[in-house]
Amino acid sequence: MVLPLNYMNPDETAKVVWLASESCTRQLLIDLGFAPGEKLQCIRKPFRKSMGVYRVRGVVLALRREYANEIFVKISPE
Repeated sequence: MVLPLNYMNPDETAKVVWLASESCTRQLLIDLGFAPGEKLQCIRKPFRKSMGVYRVRGVVLALRREYANEIFVKISPE
């Protein structure tokens, strides 16, 4: 099932499927490592207005909830 990045739970891994952003935001997300096909891990789920924390390409990044809603992933089975 494909879901927005915000729906991932801590320690889950997933693969980016597509980005639903405008071109400049899309390019920023790709540059950060959230490109389609890229694997990532949720470190901390965003709560209310906080940032979520994710490991992408071996780097830990904090991402605003609004941006995470624009990244659609397929969660990997355990």
